[in-house]
Amino acid sequence: MQNLQTSGDSTLLFSKRFYPIFWVQFLAAFNDNLYKNAMVMLIAFQFSQTGEQTGLYITLAAGLFILPFFLFSSFAGQLADHFPKSILIQKIQLAEIFIMATGAVGFLTMQLEWLFLALFLMGTQSAFFGPIKYSVLPEVLDQSQLLRGNAWFSGSTFIAILLGTIIGGSLVMTENGVEIISVTVLSMSILGYLFSLQVPETKQASPEAVIDKNILRSTWKIVQLGRSHKAAFFAVLAISWFWFIGAVLLSQIPTFVKYTLQANEEVVVAFLTLFSIGIAV
Repeated sequence: MQNLQTSGDSTLLFSKRFYPIFWVQFLAAFNDNLYKNAMVMLIAFQFSQTGEQTGLYITLAAGLFILPFFLFSSFAGQLADHFPKSILIQKIQLAEIFIMATGAVGFLTMQLEWLFLALFLMGTQSAFFGPIKYSVLPEVLDQSQLLRGNAWFSGSTFIAILLGTIIGGSLVMTENGVEIISVTVLSMSILGYLFSLQVPETKQASPEAVIDKNILRSTWKIVQLGRSHKAAFFAVLAISWFWFIGAVLLSQIPTFVKYTLQANEEVVVAFLTLFSIGIAV
């Protein structure tokens, strides 16, 4: 029975209906964390002169990445219902190429403003991809494959986060590190776009869905809808609190390691790696 299950998992991973979206989401998660951690290391060991400045810049970076999720998630969900998800995935991945090009400019010129701009755009792209990531699975997989598909998605996401954390933090501080990071994030975004072109064509999930262009009103409606389902609402609060605490602690690690422990960038990478493993476990 175990061999049959393993065989089924392997077959799904190489299925033409699954592997394109699998690699799209894996590369997106990897690229996000590669970029973010490379940027954090530069802030801590290149751009900042004091602990207060480091903390301010890293907190600002975390806020810029998270803000689009609050602003655009509801609107993104409406788009995901109204338009074919396969088309949206392609457009989102195409946008990532230009976003990473912006980030590459920031790395190569060592201009923090460009890095912050790219980070905000990355958060926006992730906010639009989020509602599609899991909701597309029922449209490309059979009912019997959904559990395994979700398992592959969840497990691989944490692997991508871990790899991005280690590689981004380690590479950027080496000789020619910013050049290597720039080429890598651009290459991964192009590869992700090529995979997105292979995602099976999907139909509109809800073509009659009305798109509310007022993002604040649509966000408030979602909150109200969530509150009407108490079990789901408390689950959302619990998950959100978990990620909030994680984001706060994660943003303080570079400052703590550099100024309290008086340690170098290798120790920061080790702390970030252990923290990422802890979240995955």
